[in-house]
Amino acid sequence: RSAAQAVAMWRSFSHAGFLLSVFLSFILILVILHPGKFHRRDVARRALALSLRQRAYDEYSLRNMNHSTVPLIHLTMESSKPKRMLLLRDLNDPSPANGPHQVCVATYGSLRDIYHAVELSWLWKASPVSVALFAGDGEAHLVLEYLQYLSSCHRGIKSHFDFSLLVANSDDLWQSENEAFYSKFDCEEYKEALTYQLSRRLKPATASAEAESRSELRSRPGPIPENELKNIAQSGCERLQVKRALTLPLGTMPKPRLDIELASFLRSLPCEKCILVLPSFLSAQNQKVPRSKSALDALVSQKRLLPVDNATYRLWELFNEESMTLAFEPKPRLFPAYVAPLDLPKLDIRFKGQDATNTQLIEAYLIGYRFWVLSDGFVVRKIFGHRTPKSTDLAGQSERRKRTQTASDLSAAEEFKNELRGKYPFVEEIHWSNDYLQLKEKQ
Repeated sequence: RSAAQAVAMWRSFSHAGFLLSVFLSFILILVILHPGKFHRRDVARRALALSLRQRAYDEYSLRNMNHSTVPLIHLTMESSKPKRMLLLRDLNDPSPANGPHQVCVATYGSLRDIYHAVELSWLWKASPVSVALFAGDGEAHLVLEYLQYLSSCHRGIKSHFDFSLLVANSDDLWQSENEAFYSKFDCEEYKEALTYQLSRRLKPATASAEAESRSELRSRPGPIPENELKNIAQSGCERLQVKRALTLPLGTMPKPRLDIELASFLRSLPCEKCILVLPSFLSAQNQKVPRSKSALDALVSQKRLLPVDNATYRLWELFNEESMTLAFEPKPRLFPAYVAPLDLPKLDIRFKGQDATNTQLIEAYLIGYRFWVLSDGFVVRKIFGHRTPKSTDLAGQSERRKRTQTASDLSAAEEFKNELRGKYPFVEEIHWSNDYLQLKEKQ
């Protein structure tokens, strides 16, 4: 009798095991066929865990991040004590570079720019990418949710993208996670997912007049600390074990296979102190990045692409080498896209906001680096035709904020020039804009 009971029990266990294996196989098939519907919360949870450990983030003091009156660190209504910014690093776990000549993309932006990472992962496949993001008030949890969505959906982002997040208000990390977000959008709906996240930072539908006014103020994007984000992105590239970085804003796309071509070219770079300049173009959001120089020239002639610098473009289009070379040495200026060593001086964070002065290129020029335009490489910045909720548009910044920003940058420029004269005794005068960089040396 006991033997019969044992056999019956064994059969029931076997049957249960078979049903369990069938169920697990079914779940596995669903995950493979519908990756957009299943998301691990590792990015969001890891970020929250990191924020709770002192060694995992840097606290940005008023002295370091707020040289002027630009309100990068916000005051609450309840207290005049400023909230410290937090820097969360290594939110993803990418593979390090696998070759000494690889070039890392150091890119930066805010919540409204993150979706560009998807296209960048299609174009920059063989080398690492470091992304530095700024989360304004009420945005940190939205950024973390969206990063988790991208990382779960896109293998290229998961494998070689490193994310750092500068958080303006650490309280936002304690916002409850929106579980519905992860199953609301398929992987190919990353633009719609971003629009949804942006809409969640707008003012609530029902609110008192006073609360509505405060909410509307919070929904307007302040100036992102652009130079600080560039420094953070470049530091991320260093942690990925590369020696050079291509520094770009999110939304600027490199020519396809440029990462492979640069790695090959850098094996025999003919000069030590070279900064490699890539001609820049502007396009609509739906315009595909051309795969070759001839295709790009055709789009320029059709006025579907606009050169950022016509003088550089007219010289550059004369060079038709089949392989990448140093084409010509342009007049010095603050170029928007360049490949440079990561041991250059860091950017001065006293310059704030969009289009902050690139002090890194100024100091590189003073220590002997020279600019060379590459014969067969370019980047395209997608700026036309993008629709986001009205309150996320930078044009909505107040005139008062713009005037404050301009005054702050003028003050920072004078301080920086005085420091350059002290640091480099041969400098008598130095002037710059986006169109020129002029140095007058002492006799």
